[in-house]
Amino acid sequence: MILDVLKNCELYAACDAFKSSFDFLKTLSADSKEKRYELDNGIYAVIESYQSKNKSDGRLEAHKDFLDIQMVLSGSELIGWQNIEGLTIETDYDTKKDIMFFSNKNTHPSFIEMTPSIFMILFPDDGHMPQIRTTDNSEQVKKVVVKIPLNYIPQCSHIQ
Repeated sequence: MILDVLKNCELYAACDAFKSSFDFLKTLSADSKEKRYELDNGIYAVIESYQSKNKSDGRLEAHKDFLDIQMVLSGSELIGWQNIEGLTIETDYDTKKDIMFFSNKNTHPSFIEMTPSIFMILFPDDGHMPQIRTTDNSEQVKKVVVKIPLNYIPQCSHIQ
């Protein structure tokens, strides 16, 4: 997992997949249209809005074929993070949706507050629990998730 602010995105530009993703992220605002955006080399992004939820309603998830870059465009949320090693799979891996879920029993994710311009890069071993509210009340959150195919990442020698 990598956590940083958008103004530092050039630190990751040596990897073409990250460069094109961050070039796209820099064009977004809270007014960006909610939809799926096709980028290049199998990279795509989805912008959506939702109500943040209680931690008790969250589920740790992970992906095998894509890594995520998640960034809030408006509102705020907590994203829980925990390495998936040793976790119990609750919902088997769905190849079409590229997602699996883990049981919340015996998990202790670290929660990070995400506000606009903070991004998180999540790799296959990074269990994450998004959409968690930051206060006692739920709030409207607008977020972008960029999905980068892992088969595109080997071009980034510093990640291997």
